[in-house]
Amino acid sequence: ATKTGGTCNLWDCDEARRASCYHGLCVCEDGECAVEGICVAKGSSGETSDGDTCDKNTGGTCSIMSCDSTRNAICRDGRCVCD
Repeated sequence: ATKTGGTCNLWDCDEARRASCYHGLCVCEDGECAVEGICVAKGSSGETSDGDTCDKNTGGTCSIMSCDSTRNAICRDGRCVCD
């Protein structure tokens, strides 16, 4: 499952994320990837995977400041990517 960046410790995941709550994190179901915090089908419009794996780019940048903690990402070449 891929993390959307949302949490669900106190409330459910926001409906707009189309995600499920798993151990306090909003995650996508199998066969889906998180794109800008929203779950979409692998290989669908807006998701740039090879069809089997999710794109690791979260859409955030880190050229000046570090990645926002909600992205659960690391900084690589100025982009916030999943580890």
